[in-house]
Amino acid sequence: MHQFHSKPAEFRNSEAYFRMVVLATVLQQDCGIRYSPNRASPVGKGEADDKFYADSHYVFLHGLTGEMKSGTCCSLPVLYVAVGRRLKYPLSLAAAFRKYYGLAKFLKFDLFRTMHGGVSRYLKTRHMRDIFDYFIKYVGSSAYHSPASS
Repeated sequence: MHQFHSKPAEFRNSEAYFRMVVLATVLQQDCGIRYSPNRASPVGKGEADDKFYADSHYVFLHGLTGEMKSGTCCSLPVLYVAVGRRLKYPLSLAAAFRKYYGLAKFLKFDLFRTMHGGVSRYLKTRHMRDIFDYFIKYVGSSAYHSPASS
């Protein structure tokens, strides 16, 4: 905090901005978290969804927390928000949701079923349902209160 108090203008005079800069710095420099270099592509030259999502390490947290320590635009915001929320920062994934899903995919949400209900619809084993319910809770929501998507 001494850096912020000694030169607040370098951090847009915002303690919240300073805290997020420190969070990102610690995750990147101390923990080795980074954007996956083999997933970076020139603007407008993105991969097809079936190729992009083919390896779950680039999409879910285990790619960031495992040996690879790398992720993509799908997993990095989740990690930053999860760590920030553990630090009691008031963060959410609302902006990321809007960017990656938009209105067209919002219409596919089943507002009459909870995430637990949606998970249960596709996963029949209790163990797998519990894992997905826990993941939903881990990113700051509740499997029993969040609307499901198809």
